[in-house]
Amino acid sequence: MSTPCLVIFGASRGLGRALAWHYAALGWRVLAIGRCFQPSEPAQWPDNIEQIRLDVTDQQALSAFFYTLAQRRELQPIELIVYNVGLYVAARDSQLTVEATQQMLNTNLLAMQQTFAFASQLLLEQGHGQLAATASVAALLKQDPKASVYSASKRSVLSICDTYRLALAPFGIRVSAIVPGYIDTARLRELNGGSSQHKLFVMSEQAAVQRIAQGLARQQARIIFPRRMRWLIAFANYAPAWLLQWR
Repeated sequence: MSTPCLVIFGASRGLGRALAWHYAALGWRVLAIGRCFQPSEPAQWPDNIEQIRLDVTDQQALSAFFYTLAQRRELQPIELIVYNVGLYVAARDSQLTVEATQQMLNTNLLAMQQTFAFASQLLLEQGHGQLAATASVAALLKQDPKASVYSASKRSVLSICDTYRLALAPFGIRVSAIVPGYIDTARLRELNGGSSQHKLFVMSEQAAVQRIAQGLARQQARIIFPRRMRWLIAFANYAPAWLLQWR
């Protein structure tokens, strides 16, 4: 029986790293793609995880990666490709610079779409497999002119996942959108003065990994968690504007 392979983008830290280690522990071969692996970190990566440095916003490098991947027969079958890359700038769109806005859109949206285009072609040639991308519960909020660029980019991620799901379903390719709330990662703590405990319904990395892996195994279209955050978003979307603006 062949060993399944996971290709995960955004795996040098946080949720992506935790997902890579989870699947490696299950015996999968894992290609962990990232820009900022730390060779000096004390934890030793498992032997069945291959670290690959890559900037997903470099389309030429991304294309070359997928070309090489298709030639590596020892990695097949590639069962799962996950785009877990995301950039968040802590500012509303009125405060963002043009450069920061472009960088966020390039990372969260354009590179994701390009990755899906290359990945779907590879899986179609293989004849099976699963695609997934990480969005955010912020994407579930109804459209608002005051919404952040980050929320808008993640809403587009959901839309792209929906489009690919419909297009690839007849060919046996499954597509899932991972839609998490707050996860207690090092990055979230960095953005919040060293602690994430004041964030609503914050989950541990391991709890999030278990929920994602379960949803992917079930081939869920949208893996939304935690449940309480989903309910809160639903309430916010139907509540009158004056109530949400009240302090």
